[in-house]
Amino acid sequence: MSSLRRTISDRINSALTEGALHLNRGEIIEIRDRTIGALWEIRKVASLRHKPTRIPSPPPTKNSTKDDETVRKSPFLPHDPKLHVRDHDEYRVLLNKFAVVRDHVLLVTKEFEEQEHLVLRDFEALSKLLLEWESKDFLVFYNRGANSGASQRHKHLQILPISRDVIFHHFTLPVLHHHVKVNDEGSPIISSGSTLYKHYEQCITSLSQSPHFDPVKSSFNMLLTNREMIVVPRKQAEIIDDSGAILSANAMGMAGFLLAKTDDEVEAWKRRDPISVLKELCYPAE
Repeated sequence: MSSLRRTISDRINSALTEGALHLNRGEIIEIRDRTIGALWEIRKVASLRHKPTRIPSPPPTKNSTKDDETVRKSPFLPHDPKLHVRDHDEYRVLLNKFAVVRDHVLLVTKEFEEQEHLVLRDFEALSKLLLEWESKDFLVFYNRGANSGASQRHKHLQILPISRDVIFHHFTLPVLHHHVKVNDEGSPIISSGSTLYKHYEQCITSLSQSPHFDPVKSSFNMLLTNREMIVVPRKQAEIIDDSGAILSANAMGMAGFLLAKTDDEVEAWKRRDPISVLKELCYPAE
């Protein structure tokens, strides 16, 4: 275990003891979709019903501005010291307070920045962190925009270990997306920040040719593994099934990992088929 992962593990143990971390792995249900034949993981976590979609903030002061209020609503300003792993250049590494997978961490800007486009220094910080992760079995993801499944406006990348392969390594998602190869299969090499940023720009530039994607305004999910980077534009964050169940997905959904809060949602995912839902959440492939 790397020193970084050991530090994360120690912090998780103490945060759980102090009640600062809500780690609920839930019940895992696997289903094979009827469209491309991929195996999907649905994790039913009832406690997610209590996860706030926005962090409450104190009432505004007389002289406060809109920007002041945005910063006041950030769950990372100030951050919870019980979830703090370490500082990392202009960023902080924090535990995900509502994790369903152990070792799920956030790379958060120290100062408030909008959850907009990623820039070179974001990937430089990420690359340095992944070098210390010392495992090729990771998934990085980023949700940009209201329709992406993002719940916080303060810029943060998410990193977590994965125990099974992601869907887009083996299947082509039948929705609008662009992906680039990062490494050969099995390679332990972590790309430099500048290389990762070039891959990201390549994805954004390619998608900009589509009438469905506006690089300034569009919501999207970005996912990175040790093998590939993929960017998926998003049309909406959720749909309501005929049964009334709400089916939503952030970037994790594009990798084959879905979350459900109730049995009704699990059954709706099974009935609707994950790919058919993703086709409604995203734009058609071109």
